[in-house]
This record gives sequence, C-alpha cells and structure tokens, in this order.
Amino acid sequence: DFHRRDQTLGFSVTALRQTLEAYTQNGEMARTTLTRRLSSDWTATAGAGYEHERILQQGRNYAYNLLSIPLSAHFNSTDLSSPLLDPTHGFKISIRAAPTLSSGASGQQWFVILQGSIATYFDVHRLFRSDPPGRTVLAARLLAGVAEGASQFSLPPDQRFYAGGSGTVRGYAYQSVGPQFPDGYPEGGTSMQAVNLELRQRIGTSWGAVLFADAGGVAAGSQSVYRVGVGMGVLYYTSIGPIRLDFAVPTRPLRNGGSFEVYIGLGQAF
Repeated sequence: DFHRRDQTLGFSVTALRQTLEAYTQNGEMARTTLTRRLSSDWTATAGAGYEHERILQQGRNYAYNLLSIPLSAHFNSTDLSSPLLDPTHGFKISIRAAPTLSSGASGQQWFVILQGSIATYFDVHRLFRSDPPGRTVLAARLLAGVAEGASQFSLPPDQRFYAGGSGTVRGYAYQSVGPQFPDGYPEGGTSMQAVNLELRQRIGTSWGAVLFADAGGVAAGSQSVYRVGVGMGVLYYTSIGPIRLDFAVPTRPLRNGGSFEVYIGLGQAF
C-alpha cells in the first residue's frame, strides 16, 4: 500500500526490440503508475511515461520521443482473482486514454489514443437449469479504439491500430487486417473495432470445447478493411487456468494470406 490502503505505486524501465509484419522497433521506456482500488469491482490507474524509439518501416528509419500520461479505469464483476481463470458470469469493462506528446519524423504534435472494451459472460444454466452451473457459457466482447489529433502517417507506426490475430480477428495473421502498402505490408490505421462471440462447453472434468466467430477491422481516412473469421477450439483445464488450442479460418482470405491460423495459449481468449 502506498500512502493509503488499496493504492499501489509502480515503476518500470524496459528495453524493447521487436520485429513485426508492420515494422521493426527498438526502444527504451520508463513509466510510473499509481493504481487505486475504488471498490470491489472498480480500479483506476494514472501514470506518466517516456519512450525513445527507432522504427524501421518500408525501408525508412524513424526516431521518436514520446511523453504520455496514460489513464485507465477497469470494472470486473466476474468474481475471479486471476485473468487466467474461467469467467462464467459478469462483466469486464476497460477504458483507456493516453494523451501523448510526440517529437520526431513529423515534428512535434499532441495526440490522444482512446481505447475501450466490454466483455460479458452468460451461464446458460440460468436459462435451462439442465446442466450444472458453469458448464455452458456464452461470451461476447466489443473492442474499439481511435487516435485523435493526428493523421495516419503522422502517428508513429507503433501508435497506430492494427487487427488480425488472437486478440482481435482470429483466422487472419497478426496485424494483417487493415489498410496495406502496395507490397502487402500493414500500414496501420487511426481507428479499430472488433466483436468476438464464443460458445464455451465443459466436457467432463478436465476438457472443454469452444466455437467462435470474430469480426473487426481498421480504418484510416477513407480507407477501411473489415474481415470475419470463424473457428473452434479445445481446452484442457488446469489449476491455473485452461490451456487452449484454437483453429480459425478466414471467411474472405487476404491477398497473400493463409487459409487458416492456429493459436495456443493459457487462459480464455477474453
């Protein structure tokens, strides 16, 4: 506890190197956060961060310095202590805003990254009373994000929005859904939306199955690309959460895209 109960002060210093479809990034980051539990369901966080990064995209090198003030609020009524466990009821809501001062390739500018998500879980037992509670669950999630104050290419590439992959639209490769350069690599956009639907079924004591459909896309100016993916998964339940194997296919494959995607993870998809 920092100065009062249910309040935590955090510091982090990170060096990052990653090579993605959209760009290659090297950077150093420092961040401090203050998190306060407001009630049994609500938590709020405020912070400040600095990042120096070098990004390679489309054969060009860019350097940026970013000062940000990330703010967020989270609501969780699933009654679970760990995000890896298996929610069967309730809601999860996250709201984030990050006012950011960027200096670099496009000069100096302010922009704000706004993001939100809401997920809900419904136990089918409440309707039919046939199976034991928690055996059959309908889950749904809505994601949205927008960048205000900057155009597509004045935003640093890592601050743009991308879709595709396990976190947005399964069946499509990571970052592949959205506007693309002529060579097929992702541009990144100024807004993103996605919807995820799942039917989760326990089988016996240790196994489970899931059917899912995802839809989403990215927009930038007059350009917008939206796609739908569908699939199924197998789960093995452990004491720390389900181990999950998903198989997904795109309903409209992208140019140079694959015909299916496979995902392995710990915990439910959302």
